[in-house]
Amino acid sequence: MYGDEDHWPLKCSGCRHEFIEKIERMLAESTSRCPECGLNLPRAREQFLAALAEARSGTFNPWRDMTVLEMPR
Repeated sequence: MYGDEDHWPLKCSGCRHEFIEKIERMLAESTSRCPECGLNLPRAREQFLAALAEARSGTFNPWRDMTVLEMPR
């Protein structure tokens, strides 16, 4: 579970819209774009890799609490 073709849940910090993205794309890109409001949301690669490792080990469930991506500053 949580391979490249699987999806990861996200929530826009601007409009709070919940959406999903393929893990493969999240590993390749450092931002996500909210499909609802179009806000460009940066993502820290190290944080995502840590969360992904925890999800793969079963110590973190990203579907329980949608990951909120912060608005750019």
